[in-house]
Amino acid sequence: MPDLPVSQSAGDLAATPASISSSPMDVTMHIPEEKCRSEKTVVEAQETAVAEFSSLSLDDPGLWTHLRSSLRDFLVLHGSQQVKNFMFPKDNENRSFHPTHYWHEIPNGDEVERPWLMYSKIQNDAYCFWCKLFQSNVPAILGTMGTKDWKNLARNLACHEKAINNQREFHSWKELKMRLRLKTTIDDHHQEKIVLESLYWQSVLKRLIAIVRMLATQNLELHSNSDQLYVPNNGNFLKIVEMMGEFNAVAQEHLRRVTTQEVYTHCYLGKTVQNEIIKIIQLLATKVKWKICGRSAVSKNIILLFSTAHLTAAIRNK
Repeated sequence: MPDLPVSQSAGDLAATPASISSSPMDVTMHIPEEKCRSEKTVVEAQETAVAEFSSLSLDDPGLWTHLRSSLRDFLVLHGSQQVKNFMFPKDNENRSFHPTHYWHEIPNGDEVERPWLMYSKIQNDAYCFWCKLFQSNVPAILGTMGTKDWKNLARNLACHEKAINNQREFHSWKELKMRLRLKTTIDDHHQEKIVLESLYWQSVLKRLIAIVRMLATQNLELHSNSDQLYVPNNGNFLKIVEMMGEFNAVAQEHLRRVTTQEVYTHCYLGKTVQNEIIKIIQLLATKVKWKICGRSAVSKNIILLFSTAHLTAAIRNK
């Protein structure tokens, strides 16, 4: 968009009543978030994966045939879902799975929970949660096909707990869970910084628009011989920005970023941005003008119709 002479544009705006009457706070600016786009967070990826599976699939390891990494991440973070209140079907020997297998007794007599043990309602099998998610080169039966050997289940579970495969998959699950939790925390913090930065730039532009409108109202030039801050003859616009920095926190922070060179290209204090703001206000003023003219035309038509109807009624009464 070509630049316009700022002094002339300001004078034209001062002669436009519609551009002066509107409030600068009514202007809603859309700030492009350059370099602020983060990758999809872990939570969003998990929600996308979960949307493709029913709640039954998430609770039933018998349906976990081909696990994608996104679904596996979700299952790792949320842990196993153990079936307890259920009528477990019996086999030919009148045996079935029982929730007591979720616990086992250690040598000192205490009972310890087995968080890795899961039951599939669909397959009527018992599975190992860790081995199902992380199948090694030598997969365990509880991690692949499952088992329904209810007669020897207690012994098989005790042997599985001591197996090298089970311990290795446990460490894989624990390590991935810690990494996912850390990444989720980092992504949340990064997203919060993006939102705060976007609000900051909106506040900066609202104040700059207010300055341009005030100078246009008074038919004053915006810039002068210099475009540098805190130097003589740098124009009305920059002088007002400097003054606002003494009383306004947002303006003070923006001036700090500019003077310390935290921002290089998008400081929004140059002539180009001033001209862009003027053109935006001109566009808004034109829209307001056309809207007022449209309402005026409608009002004239209503008055004309009312006068015609009133005259017709008067003639009839005579």
